[in-house]
Amino acid sequence: MHRVNLSHRITSLISSPQLYHAVGQGALAVEIRRGDSRTRDVLRSLGHWQTEWRVGCERACMRILEGGCSVPVGVETVLEELPEGEDEDSSEWTKTAPTLTVSSPTLHFSGLLPATEKYPSPTCTSIPPLTKRRARLTLKTCVTSLDGKRQIIHSPPAELVKSYAEAERWGEICAEKITGMGAGPILAEINVIRKERERLDVEQAKARSMAGESMELNGASAA
Repeated sequence: MHRVNLSHRITSLISSPQLYHAVGQGALAVEIRRGDSRTRDVLRSLGHWQTEWRVGCERACMRILEGGCSVPVGVETVLEELPEGEDEDSSEWTKTAPTLTVSSPTLHFSGLLPATEKYPSPTCTSIPPLTKRRARLTLKTCVTSLDGKRQIIHSPPAELVKSYAEAERWGEICAEKITGMGAGPILAEINVIRKERERLDVEQAKARSMAGESMELNGASAA
């Protein structure tokens, strides 16, 4: 509504804790062929590092929780870039985030590599000059039981992040925290139910396949 200048039509803003969105909800991505460096470089102008950092944080959280479309994991992220020169100390956990090198994944250069610079090749001995980024990243997470009777919510204060890798690491830490808060048993129950449903789906698919083969054989015999 904001993007199409219809904010005045909004009667109520629905956000956490009333409503959490799915991981990556609303973010758009473009998939290209592996090794297609030309297309990769062309698409850099379409990138939005703020969105990439938020989605990286959300997906890292979901990865630790082993969630997916069938698991009720909700998130809400907010990223606020700090003005240049504003001083704020990093937390101790940032030391556990991967260090950026020439062999780091492309996304790890998100927001740090100027558009005029090419991604470093494997033959490079050092990474090119990078833009310094500092942002406060908030991640709120909830895990809900399938019957809706139990819900665990984790809403830590915003954390300072300086790269995509740190945003990912913060998502992992939040996932580990909410698991220890009681989300672990809920997720374990959901996984048991999911595996049982998958087993039944496979059995039903086999039964349909065998029934179809039987009908073909009967038809051939009649002919």
